[in-house]
Amino acid sequence: MENDAALNGILESGEAVLWSEAPDPWRYTRPTFMLYIIAVPWTIFTYFWLDAVTGGFQMPKATIAPYPSWMPWVAVSFGVLLLIAGLWMLSAPFWIWRRGKATVHVLTNRRALVVERDRPSRLQALVLEGKVDFRVTDPEDAVSDVDVVCATSKGLLFRAVRQPGEMVRQVAKTIAG
Repeated sequence: MENDAALNGILESGEAVLWSEAPDPWRYTRPTFMLYIIAVPWTIFTYFWLDAVTGGFQMPKATIAPYPSWMPWVAVSFGVLLLIAGLWMLSAPFWIWRRGKATVHVLTNRRALVVERDRPSRLQALVLEGKVDFRVTDPEDAVSDVDVVCATSKGLLFRAVRQPGEMVRQVAKTIAG
């Protein structure tokens, strides 16, 4: 299993993996595309702001009294910061997609885990106590979110699980049998 390397050192002694899978990276990323509602107008506005402030992307000209000579540089600096923020928002889905490619969802006989292969310190773990319930967001979809909830009312979300109904049946059969 390709996820075995990511699990070395994370699993406790006597802990057995019942199911593990990497999420679908595109469905994992989909919620972040809502950023484009803000990022596209923001970046376009900033581009035109910088164009207007610099007079066609040239160095700011000398100011006329009573304006201080540093004033255009403040506007340009502010515009550059806004442009960097806009570009960061536009690139956010790419970074989340990369995180999705590096994530592994794991269900063991003791815990539910979300492991990032490149950052094992960001481990999310839920100790399975009592009755465990699986809540699938869209049971009819081929890819959906699965919330693992135990009797303590604590839960852990597995985002963008492929074939969630099959996963729930497989794990339920393993736990029961």
